[in-house]
Amino acid sequence: PRQDPQGPYAAAVPRFFQAAQAGSPLTIHGDGLQTRDFVYVGDVAAALSHVALRPEVRGVLNVASGQSTSILQLAQTIRSITHSSSPITHSPARPADVRFSSASIERLRATGWSPKYLLPQGLPLLLEKK
Repeated sequence: PRQDPQGPYAAAVPRFFQAAQAGSPLTIHGDGLQTRDFVYVGDVAAALSHVALRPEVRGVLNVASGQSTSILQLAQTIRSITHSSSPITHSPARPADVRFSSASIERLRATGWSPKYLLPQGLPLLLEKK
């Protein structure tokens, strides 16, 4: 919530929310099939709290949903939950963009934590918090 949607590398979630609510195009760089592992901010806070209370847990842990979502799916989901008729448009791919990004959360799951909200459940919660 309240993440700045401006700038050339602004996060897709706030950019798409702003565009959908304004009736503007949701612009995707590239074909939209690139994937990311989106995680609800409340799940991030819960994971950090969970691990902080377990001093035996050491090392690097990935906090993520463990689920890949394409940028096109993200745009379509945001358009749907905002009841927007904004078009989804495409601009040229950015050369530095990673094509596929997904995190393994097996080490974190082994501590007893798992995400509570996947993307379809978490996005409406972000909209409520704006």
